[in-house]
Amino acid sequence: DSKYYVPVTKYLNDDREKIKIIIDNLSSNYIYEPTLMSLLSQDAKMINYEEENNTMNINFNNSILSNDNILEEVVYQITESVFDNYDIDNINIQVDGNKKVEVSRCCGIKK
Repeated sequence: DSKYYVPVTKYLNDDREKIKIIIDNLSSNYIYEPTLMSLLSQDAKMINYEEENNTMNINFNNSILSNDNILEEVVYQITESVFDNYDIDNINIQVDGNKKVEVSRCCGIKK
């Protein structure tokens, strides 16, 4: 009955920007096995992103929300994947242009 994080490495031959690949793969139904689920809704879409001053701003539609919040598990899935693939120290997750969550590589989540 326990839930825990399982790191999954996926190698893709894809010419798109890495952030687009990350979000597309996290919003799929399952990863390899039906028991390895991503909690990012299939309806959640990245509207845009911007990398500046060692920070990545990622803007989503409101389908990323669950009861007007972003699930902590979803924040971890997104930020760990981005930190593993980009040399940045901060990530701001926005919904329709409004900042919802700020994550720092050194200090964790700030809401």
